[in-house]
Amino acid sequence: MGAVLRRAAAPWLVGSTLLLTVSLSLAISADASNPIPSSSAVQERVHDIQLDAGPDGATLVVTRSLFNPGPLPAQVELPIDLPCEAVLDEVAVQAPGEAGGLIWRTAELLAASEASDRWAAWLEGPPATSKTALNADTAVHVSRSAWSCEATLEIYPVPPMHARTVSYRVFVPSSYDRGRYAIALPRLSSYGRTPTLALAAPTDRAFVLSVDGQPIQATGVSLDGDREHQLEFTPRDRGRGHVSAADLDLAQLVATTPAALAALDVGASAAELPRLLLSDFEAPSELAQLPEVRRVVVVVDASRSVDADARAQLVALAGAYLEQLSRGRGQDQAQAEVLVFDREVRRVYHDFVPASWAGVDLPKLDLADANGSEVGLAIATARDLLARPTEADGVDWILVLSDLYLRHDFPVEHAQASAAAAAPRVHVVRASGQPIDFEPGPASDPWTAVARGAGGMLWQIGTRELDRELAAAELIRPTRIWSLALQLELEGAGQREIALDRWLAAGVTRRYADLDHHGAPLERASFVGEVWGQRRAWTAAPTAESGRKAAAALAMHDPEGALSDAARTALGFHAQVISPFTSAWAVAGFDGPAASPSAGLGTISLRGTGGSYGCGIGHSMRGHGTSHRVSFDSLVQAALDRCAATTGRSAFETTDLEIVAVDSQDRCVERALWSVDISPTKSNGRKRIAVEYVDGVLTTLGVGGPGR
Repeated sequence: MGAVLRRAAAPWLVGSTLLLTVSLSLAISADASNPIPSSSAVQERVHDIQLDAGPDGATLVVTRSLFNPGPLPAQVELPIDLPCEAVLDEVAVQAPGEAGGLIWRTAELLAASEASDRWAAWLEGPPATSKTALNADTAVHVSRSAWSCEATLEIYPVPPMHARTVSYRVFVPSSYDRGRYAIALPRLSSYGRTPTLALAAPTDRAFVLSVDGQPIQATGVSLDGDREHQLEFTPRDRGRGHVSAADLDLAQLVATTPAALAALDVGASAAELPRLLLSDFEAPSELAQLPEVRRVVVVVDASRSVDADARAQLVALAGAYLEQLSRGRGQDQAQAEVLVFDREVRRVYHDFVPASWAGVDLPKLDLADANGSEVGLAIATARDLLARPTEADGVDWILVLSDLYLRHDFPVEHAQASAAAAAPRVHVVRASGQPIDFEPGPASDPWTAVARGAGGMLWQIGTRELDRELAAAELIRPTRIWSLALQLELEGAGQREIALDRWLAAGVTRRYADLDHHGAPLERASFVGEVWGQRRAWTAAPTAESGRKAAAALAMHDPEGALSDAARTALGFHAQVISPFTSAWAVAGFDGPAASPSAGLGTISLRGTGGSYGCGIGHSMRGHGTSHRVSFDSLVQAALDRCAATTGRSAFETTDLEIVAVDSQDRCVERALWSVDISPTKSNGRKRIAVEYVDGVLTTLGVGGPGR
């Protein structure tokens, strides 16, 4: 996609100096604390935001009414700061209805290039022979940057002594982490009147809502639009998990979208485009509800087959486990005893002591190794100790630490039967000597049956560095989904399973995207894994709403750089959102055509892009100190000016905030582009930018995906 950039003609400025002075003085006296980037004094009389929030995100319906108290038509170019993940749509403008009152006229969604051409033609004005109106028809153009997250609202004209009112909708999606849905609301008063947002208490009793860390009251809360705010929805059911799935047929979307067809590369066919399969999994923050641990017996293998390093790892893990058991429990904490075994079993404390004491003391024990590995006797002794009555609530555990190198006739079948018949639960942690850190033991291992029969697990540690805190937390209660995979059920094509992660932490998001699927449509997506040896699955079928959300996100940002401009154009139209490839266009009909802002008589055309007046005038229009992006075209033009470049073409490739490749036949331009700092553009993602210039003036700057 390329946008033609034009430098404004200068001669009209000479005859307009007096008008400029009048306009600027009016702007300052009219409402100096309420600046709107425009060509004359404009006041924002309404900045209303209706806020509706839920776990999926926040919807803001914004209404802005701009009044021009000056004698000249005003041209407004208003930056709209948005988070990169925000969705912008449903632009409308108030216009006279057939009954005489004002009605909302919904904007048309167009290809960005077509909307830009319409805006340029509108600013050129009607033919010189046409009669123009004072309360003229007004055009509204809303576009979104290809290299940053910002949108731009353009209005012309706001007639003298009249107002124009527009509205648009912003959806800020939530992010899911640690079992909570967080919504980061940006500041909403970069220019104009500071809005107040009224947020009602949630009606969905399945979630608890907090705002800026404070629980919301039953009466709701008012939010200051001049501040950023953090909303959090916490599920009351912490065992809740959620899956969404989307299947987007790019071939069909492009084939039914004329603007996308026009953007296809030469020789490309829409029929060859893939399907996009996407699925998100929000893992529960609580994978199982377990009773508190009241007593634990730690059984340590002191036989000579366990080398010193392995024993140190085992004992350190047990120490971390005991310390975590005691956290937040106060006086009512778990009690612990430690048994050491070789061919005999020895008690360390000869009583149950607070787990916190044992956790600190255990790694300091000087264990003398000896022959023999009577782990069965040690477990039986632990069961006898736990059989003694106690008034504490909770369950008892045995934690076995060993390499499980036992005599050949060790009766493991008896150990399995005894574990299943006894009340205490059992974890077995084996030092394996393998290149692992911490993971479940094999399902086929006989000791897996021993531990699972007693409500626990067989775990393995190896030679890699061990995160003792994470492993200890997993011994207390399930905190991970192990062997996570995605099962895709395809229409008429059976099931396909994709291994994803060795483990996934509770309460986080796992996303899957296949942007090059040439197979059958998706019927169902299931995330599967194991929680303490139990198979679990979370499933969803593709929905139209999930598809629309996925299309909106990909139209705005292609994280892998895998989609063509044609594909992203089709996605923008499918989602009906404003993106780098789709813009909103509307005309509100009033009394007739408007004079061109560049006519030089009776109008002024100064733009507030970047938060300040152009044309070298030093009056700042920056609202409340907000800094806006610098455009790529201004940086490229500066590079051309340094080289006194004539006519030519160049290109460069960027990542988020860095130029990583330059292609230019002009060595000076090449060096100048390499020296450009693009961080002020707030560029997002990998892009290839094509540059054309004539007589040293930048004429075309096209932004596309890498390699295009």
